[in-house]
Amino acid sequence: MTGKSSGNRLLWSLKTSILLTAALFIIPLTLYGDSGNNAPSENKNNIKNNPENSENQENNLDNQENTLANNPEITEENGAENSASNNAENNANENQSGENAENINNNINNIAGERDGEKILKVLNHKTGKVMEMDLGLYLIRVLCGEMPANFEPEALKAQAVAARTYTRYMLSNGGKHGGKADICTDSNCCQAYSTDMTDQENLKLKAAVESTDGEIMLYN
Repeated sequence: MTGKSSGNRLLWSLKTSILLTAALFIIPLTLYGDSGNNAPSENKNNIKNNPENSENQENNLDNQENTLANNPEITEENGAENSASNNAENNANENQSGENAENINNNINNIAGERDGEKILKVLNHKTGKVMEMDLGLYLIRVLCGEMPANFEPEALKAQAVAARTYTRYMLSNGGKHGGKADICTDSNCCQAYSTDMTDQENLKLKAAVESTDGEIMLYN
């Protein structure tokens, strides 16, 4: 029994040694093989994933192109705002230029009579608070427009022109009511009536009345 038991133990020890030896060689090989196989697998996965990355890059490029495509719209909006602002400034400048041109034309082309044309007045617009410069002849035309209908008889318009000129000269000789700011104003409750609401034909008729009485005023004694 002792010999048989010893043989079994020896056999069991031998089998155990063989199994351990096999394990020592097989396990590293298996691990190495797994590692080696994983590397190509990872590369394959990377290769497979690269198209996704490329697709993402293409999407990014598309987004950039969309952004660039949108920029002209933004630029156009900014341009529209700047254009609107510039147009407003240009309109203001044009209006100012128009007023200046009107004053220049008034002083040059609308002088009604040589004597009246020599006197330049500072006329206060009571509605806007602005002071306008014009010759006496032009001022009298606009006073006539405000005080008497242009369809009145020429002699009536001439008499009104003389009366308006007399009052204006009297205010100038007495310093007026506005100090150094203006010689006279457009408020009928303060000075004389004043209007520019006339047609070209009416303007010619009123101008003729002022020119034909150029420099004439009424005096007492």
